[in-house]
Amino acid sequence: PLAATFEDRHVMVSTTLSKAILRVAADKATRTLTDVHYFPSYEIITGNFNKCGYFEDDLRSVKPAGVAHVMSLFMRHGTTVTEDAEMLRMIANDNEIFCAEEALAIDPDTGNG
Repeated sequence: PLAATFEDRHVMVSTTLSKAILRVAADKATRTLTDVHYFPSYEIITGNFNKCGYFEDDLRSVKPAGVAHVMSLFMRHGTTVTEDAEMLRMIANDNEIFCAEEALAIDPDTGNG
């Protein structure tokens, strides 16, 4: 979820809108480009069947188990080349992934920096 919004509305409304816009764009790309496929990592993590099991206590950060599950599924169903698989394993294990919202130190409860 987004941590803050510059819009005059609750951050959860902006979060839902942003995800919907991105999903529509992804769907359009998969329908119009023959070499593009959509992998539902977002849906795997956020699906209600997980009972928020892949989120940390802050309900924003994804637990390593969630990342591992998504990457495992992607490796099994979305890759064919060994070099690609090794690169994705390295990315999945990288603990230094940068998040701009974290750099701004935004409070997820208030949206204030």
